[in-house]
Amino acid sequence: RIYRRDGIDLFKPKAAYMGGFALARVTSDGMDVVLGEATGDHGEVAFTNAFSKGWST
Repeated sequence: RIYRRDGIDLFKPKAAYMGGFALARVTSDGMDVVLGEATGDHGEVAFTNAFSKGWST
C-alpha cells in the first residue's frame, strides 16, 4: 500500500512472510518505488503498486 499521511509519503508492502517486498530507486532527481509479491512456484513476481516523485527545488 502506498499512501500519504501528514505530508509524508508512506510505503507498506505486504508482509515478507507472505511474499511481499518493496524496491526503491533514489537519484538526485527523485525516487521511484514499486511494491510487489512473489507468486507461483517458480519465482514469478507480480508488481502491485508503483510511485514516482521528483524532488522540488
